[in-house]
Amino acid sequence: MKRGLAVVLFSLLLMPLVAAQTSVLDIFFGTSEESVLLLKAMYTALVFIIFYKVSKESVFKETRDARFATVFSLILSLLTMRFTPDSVVTAFGWVITLI
Repeated sequence: MKRGLAVVLFSLLLMPLVAAQTSVLDIFFGTSEESVLLLKAMYTALVFIIFYKVSKESVFKETRDARFATVFSLILSLLTMRFTPDSVVTAFGWVITLI
């Protein structure tokens, strides 16, 4: 178990070198610009609200457990934030801030 933990920690430490990103923000959020980061955070909140509402009313309606809808929506919104290109977020930034 200790060896596996050491391998995971070592790979996490080498991730910035392997990914060739400039900062930690690039790795986790996909950008290091402050204005785009704020837009991506607002975009993530918007996507989370939409996914949560839809999944709670349709997918997880029968289970009566909101935790599944929360986890599902959180994972999808974080993946959406990470992999949405900066050009799309900046192009629709006025819509994101308006909503």
